[in-house]
Amino acid sequence: MIFLGNLKNWLLRESRDPFPSQAQGIGEQPSSDPAPQSLNSPGHSRGSASRVSCGKPSLVPLCARTGRQRICWENVEPPCLILSLYSSRPADPGHPVRVIPWGPLGDFEKTMRPMMIITQKITSLAFEIHDGMFRKDEELTPSQRDLAVRRMPSPLEYVSYTCNFMGILAGPLCSYKDYITFIEGRPSHMSQSSENGKEEQQHERADPSPNAAVTEKLLVCGLSLLFHLTVSSMLPVEYNIDERFQATASWPARATYLYVSLLAARPKYYFAWTLADAINNAAGFGFRGYDRNGVARWDLISNLRIQQIEMSTSFKMFLDNWNIQTALWLKRVCYERATFSPTTQTFFLSAIWHGVYPGYYLTFLTGTLMTLAARAVRNNFRHYFVEPPQLKLFYDIVTWAATQITISYTVVPFVLLSIKPSFTFYSSWYYCLHICSILVLLLLPVKKSQRGKSMQEDVQLSRAKKFDERENSLGQNSFSTTNNVCSQNQDTVSRHSSLTQ
Repeated sequence: MIFLGNLKNWLLRESRDPFPSQAQGIGEQPSSDPAPQSLNSPGHSRGSASRVSCGKPSLVPLCARTGRQRICWENVEPPCLILSLYSSRPADPGHPVRVIPWGPLGDFEKTMRPMMIITQKITSLAFEIHDGMFRKDEELTPSQRDLAVRRMPSPLEYVSYTCNFMGILAGPLCSYKDYITFIEGRPSHMSQSSENGKEEQQHERADPSPNAAVTEKLLVCGLSLLFHLTVSSMLPVEYNIDERFQATASWPARATYLYVSLLAARPKYYFAWTLADAINNAAGFGFRGYDRNGVARWDLISNLRIQQIEMSTSFKMFLDNWNIQTALWLKRVCYERATFSPTTQTFFLSAIWHGVYPGYYLTFLTGTLMTLAARAVRNNFRHYFVEPPQLKLFYDIVTWAATQITISYTVVPFVLLSIKPSFTFYSSWYYCLHICSILVLLLLPVKKSQRGKSMQEDVQLSRAKKFDERENSLGQNSFSTTNNVCSQNQDTVSRHSSLTQ
């Protein structure tokens, strides 16, 4: 309904004055202004056409006699071309053709954000029901066993979980069991962090007041919004592909600006996700338990950890603390269930879930390479820098700088969105990090991940368990057969003795 309303408003707005600044209405006298220059005329440069970073087409004057315009499609991405809406007036040959890029789809994109959250909730609940009602417990991982839903939700419970007002716009995602526990007012088993970092189960306690946590998160929201409104506009990511900047700036200057510009682009996400978390906490949802110091933890559905993000020393550490609930969703519905190449499948699913912009796919394709290469480097070299502390500090500094530059290099297409600016940026860096990642994967031995080891162990355990069960069943059958034979012999002997007597 929101999309149809936006479509109606947009059509009404466009039908009133479709081309006010460049078109002439029917019956109007020709303008006395000079005729527009041709695209190939000396006075017209290709750079004068309006360029939009998201790949929208522009109108370029072409004919000096008729004043009609030609559409410049060289900056249009294929998805934009497919999804564009065309508006023309064939009855008026003199009226210029207007191409409306995306049309109301710009407004439709806003309605897609709730749909992305609902998609996460529906798919998560589907897998949780499947794990709880159609799979055996020994086939599940510990996390799947904890989140499994053993009873089919009622329609009211389903709609309440997927469309509740606290998380309909910006999330974050939560599990069905956590949400139902909160709605029913049941005290959950509180967990407390022990010294080794693991969580120990504690007795049930009532949830504390969320006022302190909400106030702290609202303060973070205010600072993030202030930073975004003041600093982010002065450091645009698009300046990384500016021709003059690329020609005059040194490599250290370009790397520094790349990091700083992407750093300035993150506060808007900090603002949105922290505000969404604070809204849920204000409603009383999100209490996780107490830490070992007795401080209440309101981070059950938190979506980011800012300090860990900015101080990340590995690609994995950054991803584990950025958009946490989405990362957990991808892990539960794809990574843990993929039979081959789980990293590639997970990044591809993430790209599809984000939308149709080509920059998303370039980002996640690059992210796959970077993740695999960073994992190989870490597995092969990190153990050499654990001791002494000075060497570990040096290793942390180097890996922090490498991680921040790599992350910034990877997500530039995610911000630019379209193909041409993204390839312009990567070509200005000579695809250096792509090439380095491929060389790392080819030259360094790739150790088997813990997930692969655990899967092999599970398979071996399941085979051993089946073999033991088969042996036990065979042993029980043979034992029962022996007992039957012995009992028959005893009956025969007793009968013979009774007859002789």
